[in-house]
Amino acid sequence: IALVVSDRGYYFERRLQGQWQSLPGKGFDLTGWADGTTASAGRQRIVFDSLGLASSDAVVSLTRDGTTLVVHLRRDGKVTLDAG
Repeated sequence: IALVVSDRGYYFERRLQGQWQSLPGKGFDLTGWADGTTASAGRQRIVFDSLGLASSDAVVSLTRDGTTLVVHLRRDGKVTLDAG
């Protein structure tokens, strides 16, 4: 399973027969950022193994109305938020 984060929003994928495919179902498809929210994520794919460990650390900054929230995803799956 992978989490894909971009400037437009985020969605989930799964790897089947050697290819990444969108994970079907509500809540797994593209969820856009709320109106007025900008993300400085570029495009990141974070792959989770069968134990839930992430392939890499990830950082996504979300800004709306002059307030920034930084989401940190660690390899061990821990998620922390820093409000600025």
